[in-house]
Amino acid sequence: MAVQRLCARTVDFRIPGTALNAFVQADMEPSGCGKVLTATTSFQFFEHVGQKNASVESNGYAMCNYWIEAPAGSKIEVVLDYFSRGFSNDGCVHAAVEIKTENDKRLTGYRFCGRESIGTSLTSTHNIAPIITYSDGREAITELRYRIASDTPEISK
Repeated sequence: MAVQRLCARTVDFRIPGTALNAFVQADMEPSGCGKVLTATTSFQFFEHVGQKNASVESNGYAMCNYWIEAPAGSKIEVVLDYFSRGFSNDGCVHAAVEIKTENDKRLTGYRFCGRESIGTSLTSTHNIAPIITYSDGREAITELRYRIASDTPEISK
C-alpha cells in the first residue's frame, strides 16, 4: 500500500498497520474521531469519551488519534487527570490512552488504563505529542490537560 504525502506539515512517522500511520495519512483536520490540538502556555483541557453508550465488547478496537502541536523548538507537558474505572490490567487490553512523548514516535508510547496513573505528568522531547485512545467496545473516558512545557510548573486544578 502506497502512503501519500498529504501536506508539508505532515511529520514522516509512517508505520503501515498502526494507529499512528492511520492518523498521519489522515487529513490534518480529520473528520469524526481525532484532531489536531494546539498547545499554549496555559493548560488546556481535553476529554475523550470512547464508544459512548456502548456496553457490549466488539471484536476490534475503536481508536481515535489526536496530535498535540506546539511551536518549533518547544516541548509539550501532558497530565493525565482522569481515566474510567474498571480497565486497569496488564497490557491495558480493554481500553487505554497512549501518550507518545519520547524521541521516536514510531515506538509505543506511555500507556495508561488505570486510576493509579492519575496525576502522571509527561514532557515531550519535541513539539509534537501524538495521543491515541482505544476501547474494545466499552465506554472509556480519558481526561488530560496539556500546555507548552515551562521550567515553572503552573498550579493545577
